[in-house]
Amino acid sequence: MVPARNEADSVGATVEAVTAVLESAAIDHEVIVVDDASTDGTGGLVRALAATNPRIRYERSPLPPVVGHAVRHGLRGFRLLT
Repeated sequence: MVPARNEADSVGATVEAVTAVLESAAIDHEVIVVDDASTDGTGGLVRALAATNPRIRYERSPLPPVVGHAVRHGLRGFRLLT
């Protein structure tokens, strides 16, 4: 899970790096990016990545941007992969 708030400059590289490591280790995975009320285009960038890779999922926290809300929202969204 990658919590993100106004990370448009770095979220793409972060998600690609996490995905590359998990794929190189042959780990079945899903990368969930939880947007914590970004105002800089973070959500659009992650949605574009998710449209090209089914292992990437975008979630936007419905809660106000407070430390921990995005993490808790993301944890609720985890799915067990087998």
